Amino acid sequence: MKRWMVGLLALFVLAAMPVGADAQTGARFWVQVRGDNGLPITDATLCRVRTAGARTEPSIYTSGTLGTAATNPLTANTTTGEVEWYMEGTTASVDLDCYVVTGDYRGSKGTLSSLTRSSTHVMSIPKAMGHKIFVVPTTTTATSVLQTAAAVLPAGSIVTDAFVEIVTAVGSASTISFGMGVNTIQFCNAVASDVVVFVNCNPADILVTTATALTYTNQAHATKAYGFIYAMTP
Repeated sequence: MKRWMVGLLALFVLAAMPVGADAQTGARFWVQVRGDNGLPITDATLCRVRTAGARTEPSIYTSGTLGTAATNPLTANTTTGEVEWYMEGTTASVDLDCYVVTGDYRGSKGTLSSLTRSSTHVMSIPKAMGHKIFVVPTTTTATSVLQTAAAVLPAGSIVTDAFVEIVTAVGSASTISFGMGVNTIQFCNAVASDVVVFVNCNPADILVTTATALTYTNQAHATKAYGFIYAMTP
């Protein structure tokens, strides 16, 4: 009799559980972002998850149930420096780019390639990364004319990444673009400047064959912004 009662009680408990309550089917990935002093970077840091070996963005989620899509790039925890996300359990590896938006490491960037669930959980971002960072401040003069910056990319450089920081947002239809020479959209094409934001333009590696000045256009909007162009220089 007691065994029958215990079995019946177990059935009631199972029936009361919500469907899928234990369906933690997603694969958890996490990384702690640290500076070259070995300490977590607690300034605002964004991390973009990319398909391994490509520049496309895979589907990522906020929990193991894979019910809610996560925003990509992710925002690292400003106390622990950690960033986490979930993916389909069949995902073997991804690439991860992290860039620091504020503080002492502002503008610095790090990358982990072919990151797996069992590989290192630490990304170290030094202030000097072997890359040169060209900073292009924009004027707040509204003009559609191409603007030439003082910074010049040397011949033989390879541009590996580009970011835009919108400092003063303007008009709802405003955009800003960064490039070199007459090609002002080569690095960042029509980034919306109607909101204060830090954006990774994610360009493919671009070889600079002849020394060329950096350029931008605010498309006739008085946008105050900065362009950060990362390049390996000879």
